Amino acid sequence: MKKINIILVISLAVLAFFISCNKEPDLRMPNYDDMIVDAVAFVAPDAQFNLNFLPEDAAIFEGGFTVTIPYNNVVSVDVKCAYILSGEVKEVGTLTNVSTFPSYIGINMNDILGMFSALNSPNDITEGMAFRFYGWVNTLDGDVYEMFLNDGRVNASPDIQTLPGASISTLYKTLCNLVIEDFTGAFNCYEEGYGDYPVNFTVDPTFENRIYNDNYWDWAASGSLIYYNFSGDIYQTIDIPNQVFTYGDGTVGSVEGYGEYDACTGTFWTQTDAEYGGGIYATYHEFSSLGTKTFTYYKGRKADLMK
Repeated sequence: MKKINIILVISLAVLAFFISCNKEPDLRMPNYDDMIVDAVAFVAPDAQFNLNFLPEDAAIFEGGFTVTIPYNNVVSVDVKCAYILSGEVKEVGTLTNVSTFPSYIGINMNDILGMFSALNSPNDITEGMAFRFYGWVNTLDGDVYEMFLNDGRVNASPDIQTLPGASISTLYKTLCNLVIEDFTGAFNCYEEGYGDYPVNFTVDPTFENRIYNDNYWDWAASGSLIYYNFSGDIYQTIDIPNQVFTYGDGTVGSVEGYGEYDACTGTFWTQTDAEYGGGIYATYHEFSSLGTKTFTYYKGRKADLMK
């Protein structure tokens, strides 16, 4: 048997050799994303500045970020900014060029207006705008690598995002003022690890910016509600205080958590801890009247409890 095995191994090796000799050469173009791993600029936001602002505050807007390079083959970085409206890149401007690293750059509204022909004064700043600052990397070899394409697509290897301190852009967004009624009525709830189901939200007539969910966990006892408090400020956060909740089988538990909303799109997400039968179930939800799903990381499931 041992002799047969040796002959078989030799035969397979010879066959593989002839196959490799006759194989057509691989002429595919190299992966461009992988080519720019060694030519990247990090543009990390300054924590003292908020990344969101209201249009009426455009005149007093201030921001800042630091440009660093993880590799030494970069001679300079052109700091670019994409002006984005309703998710579409309208124009790309150049803020400055830096050749020493790290370089800190402070910005104000005059800096933004000076880069774009379509924007002439703070009055031109409206809801739904965004400004993304990123780098064009100039290497010692004379090559230029763009972290983002002009249509807004990321032009960098996904591996870059795993590097310590990785931040290939800083994004400032103009917010919409909260109209709490935009978050009432019939909504779709997407629950990570479970699926989609309908919910209905009603506004609290006395408590400002509070709404009630009539179908939390897709398993609410009749009349059992969960409420969410919307901040109504530039942070667009949601507070879900610890509150008693009765589940569909009559079990009394509790719910608490937090979230964020987007007043421009009328969507929001929440992360809650559902206490049921002595267990805690971390639950992630996305809410949208159109069923939009923009956050997709696993937070848990509870389907077995409902069998």
